[in-house]
Amino acid sequence: MLPSVSKTTLWTMDDIVGLIDAMKRWWALRVGTLFSGRGRPEVPMAAPADDATGERFVAPSAGKAALYVVATRLVSIAPIMVGRANVGSLMDHAWIRVDVASGRYDVTVVGPHNNATRTVHLAAGSTYFIEVTFTNEIPPVYRLEEMSDDAGRVAILAGKRVHAAVQPTITPTTSLRSR
Repeated sequence: MLPSVSKTTLWTMDDIVGLIDAMKRWWALRVGTLFSGRGRPEVPMAAPADDATGERFVAPSAGKAALYVVATRLVSIAPIMVGRANVGSLMDHAWIRVDVASGRYDVTVVGPHNNATRTVHLAAGSTYFIEVTFTNEIPPVYRLEEMSDDAGRVAILAGKRVHAAVQPTITPTTSLRSR
């Protein structure tokens, strides 16, 4: 299922290809999980040094904001998109950090039964935490929820950093300066 599209949203072929690539990645990871013989989902984890750097909550560089996406309770792989860029995939007790320019961004989790999107407004120098959750329905439905600073930091320290996909330039949906 594609994310909801308003009348003002124009999807280019590159946008659609990016979404299809994220869905293919989810299915490839899911199939690998089902047939790996281990029974537990796996995603590439970051090096211990990168994990430690993220857990220090270093302020983002000038003009940027830090966005942490956290999964504290997942049963399968969840690809994450910021804007229209696939930034990596999460699993249970894992997190990813993306440093982006200030602006408004759509954060999307690509699930097997739905895609959930949350729009976040990031100011330069800020740190923002979002949690990927799911409902206890059959089938489960993914959701993205804002976390407090304290809860986000606790979740990061309790989890492990995943290896981020090569981050292309992620552009905001709308710049805060243009308002």
